[in-house]
Amino acid sequence: MLAGPPSFGAGSTPAVPYGEQVARSQALAISYSVAMILYLAALLALLRRALGGLGGREIAGSVARVAAAAAAAGAAAWSGRVLLDGWFKAYGPQGTNTLLGLVEIGVCTALAGAVYILLVRRLRVPEAEYVYRHLSARFPGRFRSGVSAEAGTTG
Repeated sequence: MLAGPPSFGAGSTPAVPYGEQVARSQALAISYSVAMILYLAALLALLRRALGGLGGREIAGSVARVAAAAAAAGAAAWSGRVLLDGWFKAYGPQGTNTLLGLVEIGVCTALAGAVYILLVRRLRVPEAEYVYRHLSARFPGRFRSGVSAEAGTTG
């Protein structure tokens, strides 16, 4: 039986039932995580050798562009929230207005999505170009042609 609050002194095992097993399971989880990281590193090294490279610069460039687009989308959503909070007053001392809160969430989500899609197209993220090309083929006439790589103009 537990006779008092658990004690977590420096270097001690929690004074709870099965405390030693809990401490050992945490060490097991950490050791498993470290082993899987080393396993991933070994597999990546073998894959790189088998393929003659993994295109690390290309992957890093794509990740950087996606991160920039995501940061801008987050900033747009936050700005929209601040602006709409001032107009709607959906949250405050008078309580919460659920309908206005839902409208605010919808508007901010749409704004963030539009900013993200625009930026990944403008930044020419290869994965986004692939998706856009396939959607354009699947639904002809629904999408305008993108930015031309040669002239930098829309066509």
